[in-house]
Amino acid sequence: MKAFDEIYYIDSRKPEAEDILALRLSQLLARYPLPPVYLCIGSDRVTGDSLGPLVGTLLLKVQPTLPVIGTLTDPVHALNLKHTLSFLSEKFPGHPIVAIDASLGSRSHQEFFTVGSGSLEPGAGVDKILGSAGDLFITGIVAPTGPLPQLNLQTVRLSLVMRFAECIAGAVASLTLEKEAACEKLSL
Repeated sequence: MKAFDEIYYIDSRKPEAEDILALRLSQLLARYPLPPVYLCIGSDRVTGDSLGPLVGTLLLKVQPTLPVIGTLTDPVHALNLKHTLSFLSEKFPGHPIVAIDASLGSRSHQEFFTVGSGSLEPGAGVDKILGSAGDLFITGIVAPTGPLPQLNLQTVRLSLVMRFAECIAGAVASLTLEKEAACEKLSL
């Protein structure tokens, strides 16, 4: 991550994690006049790295019109990230990009979400230099950093990744549904 102003850590094991994540994301998005685009980064071939595509898939099931890039059937990963970022800047100029990705972190923060302003550095945990992505970010810390980061990602429990994905998708969907309800009230 780079150029961040704020970063919040949220324990995914707490029952109120989804509500806290929705609140923090709502506060960060309030600074932007245009609606966000969700960039869900990761690979469907590595359990620990599948968080982004899982979130994208879940979001589109609940909110099919939500601008989401990156799903299990069409993932955004190291090979197409640069092209995807170019596409986003052309198709959604001025919209905040919320980058969603798995990450490695300290053992004390394992199973925590991070949410904040700034960009992510996808691939940094496995020593890849892919560039920066997003204006805001949500990560799920799926495993500790260590000498074999790729092995750490491959041995992450799918149940942890699913818990993260369901919580993130639930938080984003609740924000979207709140805005739609508010718009309906104004048009009555």
